[in-house]
Amino acid sequence: MSKKRMPPEVAEAVIDRADGWCEALIPSVCTGAPEQLHHRQLRKQGGEHTTDNLVAICASCHSWIHAHPRWAYRAGLLVKSFNTPVFPPAFYRGVMREEEEE
Repeated sequence: MSKKRMPPEVAEAVIDRADGWCEALIPSVCTGAPEQLHHRQLRKQGGEHTTDNLVAICASCHSWIHAHPRWAYRAGLLVKSFNTPVFPPAFYRGVMREEEEE
């Protein structure tokens, strides 16, 4: 697996999209400010540096996501290797979106 560096323009786009706020906003966990970029589909699972795969989140939400993978997968804050990350995740800025009916 290659260790490609994150393109600065991708990081900047995600940080700009966050507009100064954690994109997870997990209640009773979040500290508010986006401090880290989180790969929803993990790098070790083939996750890439894309705006759809990344969210800008606080360190507390980042730790919580990895400590609670079952919830995080349902919330779309973690994405299985066989799925394609689509933005926004089901849980975004403190709100779980309803599944869209087809």
